[in-house]
Amino acid sequence: MATAETGNLQPLRHSSSNPDIKPSMSELRVVLLGNSCSLRRNVGNFILGENEFSTEEPDCCKTSRPLKEKNLVLINTPDLLLPNISQDKLKEHVNNCVRLSDPGPNVFLLVLQPEDFTEEQKQRLCRALQLFSDRSFDHSLIFMSTSREESSFENCMTHPPLKEIIRMCSYRYLWQKSIERSELLTRLIQTAKEINEDHLSCDVFEDEDGGLFMRPKCVLNLVLCGRRGAGKTSAAKAILGQTELHSVSNSSECVKHQGEVCGRWVSLVELPALYGKPQEAVMEESLRCISLCDPEGVHAFILVLPVAPLTDEDKGELETIQNTFSSRVNDFTMILFIVDSDPTDRAVGNFVKDNEDIQELCESCGGRSVVLNIKEKRQIPQLLDTVEKMIVKEFGCFSKDTVIKGLTEMVRKLPAEQRSEVGGADGKQRRARERKISEMSDDTKEVPQTDVERVLKEKDEEMKRRDEDLKKKHEEELKALRMKISEQTGQIEEERKRRANELKEKDESINKERKERKREREEETKRQKKQEEVRVQSEREQKEAAEKKLEQHRREMKKEREAWSKERKEIWERCHQEQKQNLEEVKANYRKLQEEYQWKRKKWTYSWVAALLSLIIILLYYVFTTNTTESATAEKGL
Repeated sequence: MATAETGNLQPLRHSSSNPDIKPSMSELRVVLLGNSCSLRRNVGNFILGENEFSTEEPDCCKTSRPLKEKNLVLINTPDLLLPNISQDKLKEHVNNCVRLSDPGPNVFLLVLQPEDFTEEQKQRLCRALQLFSDRSFDHSLIFMSTSREESSFENCMTHPPLKEIIRMCSYRYLWQKSIERSELLTRLIQTAKEINEDHLSCDVFEDEDGGLFMRPKCVLNLVLCGRRGAGKTSAAKAILGQTELHSVSNSSECVKHQGEVCGRWVSLVELPALYGKPQEAVMEESLRCISLCDPEGVHAFILVLPVAPLTDEDKGELETIQNTFSSRVNDFTMILFIVDSDPTDRAVGNFVKDNEDIQELCESCGGRSVVLNIKEKRQIPQLLDTVEKMIVKEFGCFSKDTVIKGLTEMVRKLPAEQRSEVGGADGKQRRARERKISEMSDDTKEVPQTDVERVLKEKDEEMKRRDEDLKKKHEEELKALRMKISEQTGQIEEERKRRANELKEKDESINKERKERKREREEETKRQKKQEEVRVQSEREQKEAAEKKLEQHRREMKKEREAWSKERKEIWERCHQEQKQNLEEVKANYRKLQEEYQWKRKKWTYSWVAALLSLIIILLYYVFTTNTTESATAEKGL
């Protein structure tokens, strides 16, 4: 997946401070955190390639799948960013998550929705991460989901809370856009390897000032010893689960390997064969071996042996180790028999039980022995359990001071000829000289007594001269050795002081960083409190202003209502008067009209009566006239 970039926000690359020692993880532990349970569930199923997380779990849920040569462990957390979650409940969820991710998570995958990520959610996310460790941000990778709205990547990156959390995670982020599962897995592995530690140690507790800081887990320091060709490198590969390791057989010096085994960070130091080397080389190599295990010291010496009878070289190697590291080394030693077949085979068990030399060796080491098949890893936990029990029993480890004290006492107390035996080569010369003397003593049985006395006297003088020469030689060697030990002790002391100063500076840096973070948190709290007070004051002032404005508006409305009521009353009274006046006028007009009507009615009535009377008179006159005419006519006719 191509990660989009904008402005100055670009993913950073972290390099280890020690490139020669790179962590080898057998397990990749990823913890899912975020503000959406459905989104976390979908991302978890996407990483696993199947629907493993189907419903919302009330507690942390763990699942694992094989991933190439590693084991992928995915831990889905419940909603840790809820605003109403209590501190005790949050700590309970964090403890469950730490328990499921033991010895500690490699990567925190922060699944975020850009458009929903607020300042409050950022603070809750920071609080949850700090409960794991102050260094949780160094192990965090941000996975931003595609926005529900069609907003661009640049617009999301301008969101202050999201921009700040990206900065706190050293700009490690991914944008869900055409993402592929293989690319996401590659980035998770890359993030885990970029950090200069294998996993995050989550043993956290509160100090006096209430801050949180990390309690680092101890490293388990083991020393593999044995003769050349015993299989130390093969045993180291089998224990660490690494196929490519530098072999000590190719070097005359100690070789250190590191890796995670069964949840523990294990440091393996291969000690080269010491038998047959000069005393000075033995001393120097033993001190170098112990120095590589500083500051904790050696927790266990593992003597690697094949399932075969002990050879003179095996016995000489064991004797050299005991003479160099003192007899107390047996209390910290366990025997490791390596095979390439079934370790439970009866023939192997019978050989270990029946061989007297092997049994005597095991008894001198407290009966601690393990038969390991270098082709399988099932017995590695048993091996580490044996080491753990030995550490508990012996109450500590084999320190550098113990070695130096033992070497000094050995050099001071042993006679000159015994000092020559430490490296093995001078021991051979001594034994050859003793055999020669014995042979010469046998030859003297055949010569006369006087010649025997003379020969013995000569040989005695010769032996005295040789002893004087050897004594002088060994005194010079002892003086040089003491000077060498003194120089190495001074160098070791200087190295110890330097490392102590580095640890002190680191502690001071951590304390300073913790105090700085505490100060930043306090300042942030004060700033937020001040902002909250300013916001509350502003809201109070706005509320008071709004109330004053509302009261003034109410008074104005009241005045307007009163004015309107008065005006309406006046209008009503005026209208009433006008209506009353109009009514009076109408009544007057009505009476006038009625009078006129009555008068006109009377007038017309009188007119009609007069007309009717006139008509009647006319008709009567006509009838009378007609009758008169007819009467006259009739009279004429007669």
